[in-house]
Amino acid sequence: MTCTCCGSDGAKIHELGARVRFLRNVERFPHFVVKAGETGVVANNCGGCYAVRLDRHEPGADGWGNEVLWNKADPLDLGDYHLDVGEEG
Repeated sequence: MTCTCCGSDGAKIHELGARVRFLRNVERFPHFVVKAGETGVVANNCGGCYAVRLDRHEPGADGWGNEVLWNKADPLDLGDYHLDVGEEG
């Protein structure tokens, strides 16, 4: 199935709903910065675009549904976060 936002039919990286924890700050200048340690869930994973919906409301992210987005112009760096296996932190 082709993604309606980017046209990709690429491979999925993680399943929808997978829990993640950010390993480092991810900047979305000038709107917001997600701090290392923040958590969320995979909300989009079509292969060409990717989104993590944040658990905590992030001021400035409202225009993106409180999600951090990656796409062809800003490719996902898997070093930004890891799958959250329930570590206490």
